[in-house]
Amino acid sequence: RPAPQIRLQPPFDDASGRRQYKCSPAPRFTRPVQHNFAEAESQHTQSSDLSCIQTFDLTSNLTKKEGRTIRKTECMIQYHLARMPMYGAHESPQFMKANEMKENIKNIEAKAKQRWELGHV
Repeated sequence: RPAPQIRLQPPFDDASGRRQYKCSPAPRFTRPVQHNFAEAESQHTQSSDLSCIQTFDLTSNLTKKEGRTIRKTECMIQYHLARMPMYGAHESPQFMKANEMKENIKNIEAKAKQRWELGHV
């Protein structure tokens, strides 16, 4: 069975004289509502000293270079894992390289956490 043919409507001239085609507008995507759970929880708790506890946020404490390195390394891990052989995969150089990259990411994240802890003592 042949694929259905798409019929385009003939172009029409706009008020500016340009040719335009009739088509349905692209669907508008709305962002989901961001709920502030910390604010809602603080209304329910009686003690205010819970809001004084600072937590480590990895994404805000990475430098630009570290963030870029992690993003590139995560892609390269998939690159090496996709090229592993069917048999003896865990002894392959591709698997070893992927594990080295995973360790590199862990080291970068540990450095960022250590830097944050030194600044918040």
